Amino acid sequence: MDSVTFLGPRVPQEIRKVYPLLSVWKEKELDGVLSRVVATLKGDEEMNQDDFEIFAGELGVSIEQLATVFTGLFYLVRSAVRSKVKDEIIQKDLSEDLKFPPFIVGRILTIVRKFQKDLEASLLTNGRIRNAHLEEMKWRVDVCVSSNSQARILQPSILMEMYSSDGKRQQFEVSVEKFQDLRYQVARVLKNMDDLEKQPILKIIDKK
Repeated sequence: MDSVTFLGPRVPQEIRKVYPLLSVWKEKELDGVLSRVVATLKGDEEMNQDDFEIFAGELGVSIEQLATVFTGLFYLVRSAVRSKVKDEIIQKDLSEDLKFPPFIVGRILTIVRKFQKDLEASLLTNGRIRNAHLEEMKWRVDVCVSSNSQARILQPSILMEMYSSDGKRQQFEVSVEKFQDLRYQVARVLKNMDDLEKQPILKIIDKK
């Protein structure tokens, strides 16, 4: 199992561990695990500890065995999608070099053919390191009528509230001057974006 395959120069340990269990598990059980693997890779499902325990009970296996099989098949499908090699190479590597059962080889090939684009898009999106971004901003004007030192102030201020994509909420106060500066900076950025979109090279790219 050390020859160079679509998995790379070395077969991951996670895939080595799953191999002995493939001859023990029934095809129906393995098919069920592969379906959950595809759903997880597509981002349609997330398996937590409770899900694993329930699924292991349904299959009649230990959670340790399920974790080993799930992880191994997860690595196998993900590697097959990422490699972007021809089906013939995947079939040869799995059958001849890795000695996987024909059922698993056939299912992996079917998954790659059927879900290649969806899985590639999901892996590309989920593989990125992304920072939280602004989702919503609210603001209101407050007027300070008086203080302990002064009877009448009538000083306006802007209370701003920001919601980010990670669920965090930030609230802060800015002066009228800073708020006007923010409006100016946003308007300038929008103007620069508009000027950039008018560049001939971008129009050519857009037409393509």
